[in-house]
Amino acid sequence: MDTSLLEFIDQVESTNTYLTEQIASGRQLPQLHTVVCRQQTAGRGMRGNSWTSRPGDSLTFSILLRSDLLQGKQQFAVSELASWAVMRTYASYMTDEQKTKLKVKWPNDIFYEDRKLAGILIEQHVDYSVIGIGMNINDESFPPELPIAISLRMITGRSLEPMEVLIRLHEQLALLLPDFLLGRYMDVHRHYMKH
Repeated sequence: MDTSLLEFIDQVESTNTYLTEQIASGRQLPQLHTVVCRQQTAGRGMRGNSWTSRPGDSLTFSILLRSDLLQGKQQFAVSELASWAVMRTYASYMTDEQKTKLKVKWPNDIFYEDRKLAGILIEQHVDYSVIGIGMNINDESFPPELPIAISLRMITGRSLEPMEVLIRLHEQLALLLPDFLLGRYMDVHRHYMKH
């Protein structure tokens, strides 16, 4: 992974908001520029929900996807792409049996059986999308208000370096992106629908 694509912030309200503001200010950012935050103070999820995480246990970040070639009706393909890349990343750390328990809860939350592993919030603009992702990595427990949350460590029994997981996700996106940007969405769509 090209480390020039990574921008680290110690604390911010929301990486999606920060990245959108940077683009609006005229800052020139490359494809897949990623803002990684140690702690979000007002992380957002779908339908106004919040996303909470403990520093060092989870990953909270936003990725810039320049997608000006997508037509309006194809914008959901960005959601499918993000979901499939996150699933492939998690699966790469799991046994074959564990992989079968991964699924997408519509539109793009990643679940292991009936427990939530990751949340994705996509904000789409005319020529780009901001993909906000929260991935549970090393958490060993969750607060009572998050009864269905689970982490990769709770599944595999192994502690992982969160940045290694992020690099692996970037590798998955880099593999999928060329065809995606050429309008070849069907392979990603099939995998998304299967799960």
